[in-house]
Amino acid sequence: MKKACNCLLLALLVQLVVSCGNLNQAEPSNGYSDSTIKTLTITTGASVARSITAERLDCSSLTYYFAITNLINNSKDLQVYTSATDEVFLDFPIELESGYYRIGIYALDAAGVAKISGDYPTDFNDGDLEAACVLSGRATVDLRQDETVDVALTTNRLVQTGNVALNFYTNGWTLDTAKFSAVCGIKNKAGALIGNEVNLSGVTNVPPDPSAVPLYSATLQQGTYTFYVNYTKKNDSSAVYTWTDSIFITSNRTIRKTVALSDIIDHAPAAPSAFKAAYQDFDSSSVWCYVNFAWNDNANNELGFEIELLAVSAGQSDGDITSDMAGCWDSLTPDGSKVTGSFTQNGGGYSQSFDQSGYGVDGSLLKNSQSATFKLSRGYRYLARIRSVGTFKADPSDWVYVDFTLGGTGKTGYSAFDPAARYMKVGD
Repeated sequence: MKKACNCLLLALLVQLVVSCGNLNQAEPSNGYSDSTIKTLTITTGASVARSITAERLDCSSLTYYFAITNLINNSKDLQVYTSATDEVFLDFPIELESGYYRIGIYALDAAGVAKISGDYPTDFNDGDLEAACVLSGRATVDLRQDETVDVALTTNRLVQTGNVALNFYTNGWTLDTAKFSAVCGIKNKAGALIGNEVNLSGVTNVPPDPSAVPLYSATLQQGTYTFYVNYTKKNDSSAVYTWTDSIFITSNRTIRKTVALSDIIDHAPAAPSAFKAAYQDFDSSSVWCYVNFAWNDNANNELGFEIELLAVSAGQSDGDITSDMAGCWDSLTPDGSKVTGSFTQNGGGYSQSFDQSGYGVDGSLLKNSQSATFKLSRGYRYLARIRSVGTFKADPSDWVYVDFTLGGTGKTGYSAFDPAARYMKVGD
């Protein structure tokens, strides 16, 4: 380095990432070919994905104050610059003589500049700049050596709190408030609730007006928190669906956001349709008969299916079995000695809850299936119904009752039940 040089140009390359927005990062320059020109890289830190942060600063609207102290002779200088751009990297032509310097960098918005407006004295006060700034950073640089240094711009360290102002919408889906309650809140790193929870029962699937009063407002110490939404099933408080996100409270900044809530609830699957049945008689000496059931699968979130059978007591007349199949199921007297109960899929086999024997032969009740065959006691009247079974603690679908007017299943050797009947008479 040419020590005889009276003046050195320190090109400050300011890298703005988080506080000025999540921008694509590029590699900073390490200097120019002229060894007398130095590059000081300033960064606000790494960007954070999937987070709730303050709105980006418009860096082109900030004024940058460089409070420079020569650590050799303790002289002080203040250089002030603005930037006409809002890019990731900003260049400032700081002119300094060869020496050893401490540099305080203060970025002020219009309100901050107003606090120190006028002819700012050469004998400046770093404390005034610190109190008025939005971002600040500090570094020492030795221009007598071939040296570069990185500086992290951080938010105003004198202000320890930031504000949160949040509104919400469900982003195209509708919260079923008859079945679920919803609340939101913020927890610290230890998992403790900070402030109060807020009820979200009034949230709709339409984004609120930006000028609307925030549903959630708080003033918090700067730091990292967890923002959460809990959807709780009203008829089963143990069924809680939780959506979380990181929220970064920045000193002297307000987070104004409209948050799109995710649908993470296990909803009841759609009910099957076109539930039909067919049977094949055995010889008169057999006490069993194969019955095949078929249906249309209309769900995309079912765990599987459940088929129930109700054996009608011999004391009930055919006239007691009306077109109100749901009402009949609840009112008819079951024959406790017959096959009565349900089939559900359990891993590779069937989970059966029947009064007597009855078991699966082929097909499946797992998700996406549309046919299953069971071996049942013959010679009795049965009602049959099917429903989709939900995942986790989701409700099952509504029951769908067998419809003999749809005909048989088309399986070889099977024939339809009497379409005029409302029950199965297995093995007439």
